[in-house]
Amino acid sequence: MKGYRHRIIDSLLKKKFQAKGAVLIEGPKWCGDTDAALTG
Repeated sequence: MKGYRHRIIDSLLKKKFQAKGAVLIEGPKWCGDTDAALTG
């Protein structure tokens, strides 16, 4: 992997995680959901 490219959803995920403590991220294979979870 060349590097993580930040997406619009990243800032929303960060805010939701701080407010709730847990966030469920679902998506099809290779859509970036795992990368977003690991970098969040």
